[in-house]
Amino acid sequence: MNQRAVLFDFGGVLIRMDDEAYDGIGRRWNLPPGALIESFYRIPEWHAIETGEGDWEKWQRGVERFLAPWLTDPAGDVQAILDAWYEQPWRYHLPNFELARELQAAGHRIGVLSNAPDSLRQQFLSNLPIEIEWDAIVVSGEIGLRKPDPRIFTHAAEAIGAPPQRCFFIDDLHENAAAARAVGMHAFHFTRNNYRALRIALRTAGIEC
Repeated sequence: MNQRAVLFDFGGVLIRMDDEAYDGIGRRWNLPPGALIESFYRIPEWHAIETGEGDWEKWQRGVERFLAPWLTDPAGDVQAILDAWYEQPWRYHLPNFELARELQAAGHRIGVLSNAPDSLRQQFLSNLPIEIEWDAIVVSGEIGLRKPDPRIFTHAAEAIGAPPQRCFFIDDLHENAAAARAVGMHAFHFTRNNYRALRIALRTAGIEC
């Protein structure tokens, strides 16, 4: 059997990270489009959390500094923004969960490779909308490496038990997909709801399900 390994990113591939959801909250505080998601996930304090070296209080202060130009009370407004965000239910790319199950049923290994806090594993396993037995879960906050560092891709390949050339990686950020290709993996840049294009890319790489 032509067994392969398929690695899914978490945020943006399994759960939705649509700009519209962030911008909908941001508009309540007159934030420009993109500002909220940038303040959450594109600042050094978040990158430190992703490698297990940061903490949530420092991250919140970093969000305040980023958003300060648009807010009258950065500390109070950011706390209100976070409260509003945390009240939102998780939203999922359910077709990608279904794809993972189909791949596993076809004999392929499936895993998760995510830039995320070390708390993700417990949150992830306890909140799945579809029960899946992943063959490997690699969380940046647990191992101190984050994408696009090439070492995290080789680590993930070892964890799932396949050489990089036998792995297919799916991520919603172009730079991460490019980094996976640089170590020999097949990779797909997933955007919005392009589920059909993902399945075509898998077949093109010789992965049938």
